[in-house]
Amino acid sequence: MIFGQSRNQVEVMLKYMRDRLLREGRDPQLVQGYRGGYLPETRRRIEAGLRSGDVGCVVSTSALELGIDIGSLDAVICAGYPGSVAELWQRFGRAGRRFGPSLAMLVTSSNPLDQFLARDPHYVIGAPVEEARIDADNLDILLSHLKCAAFELPFENGERFGDVPTDSVTDALQFLAENKILQPVEGQNGKTLYHWPQMHILRVRSRCAI
Repeated sequence: MIFGQSRNQVEVMLKYMRDRLLREGRDPQLVQGYRGGYLPETRRRIEAGLRSGDVGCVVSTSALELGIDIGSLDAVICAGYPGSVAELWQRFGRAGRRFGPSLAMLVTSSNPLDQFLARDPHYVIGAPVEEARIDADNLDILLSHLKCAAFELPFENGERFGDVPTDSVTDALQFLAENKILQPVEGQNGKTLYHWPQMHILRVRSRCAI
């Protein structure tokens, strides 16, 4: 897998690699691109091709950085430093997840930060992963978490959400309902349920609280 820093870079690398395969008399479809903007069915087909071995290489943006467990990848190449140690190791971690050793390679660009790492590669190996810190009590963050949770499973009035006080959860749900983001519906037990309005089929899943 090769990670590029932008959609344009991904398309350029994809063209160069396919042109090389054509000159060698090989199938250019062995190399596929993967980025935001592709239809879901296209993405699933590429992922299935990687798992089956029909696709030998994927050139991707960060769209393939998280949430995809291919498992049998042998190598990851990062064309440019992504900007953080955490993101770099996240990309490197796509390979070697099941079948022994793997190769991880960072190809530095002319960017000053890339050149710093080229001169001091041990920094990448020894540097601690950056800490991500947020204020879980921040109202904007709470509202966003509630919207994501409601998309997975409706909230019942009075329901807890992690360690957030019940009154705060209720106030936030009512605010989202007043602004037409959630749809309040009376449940069978008489309590109000807050639905994500675009969810037509109830999908029962476990909800991850803050």
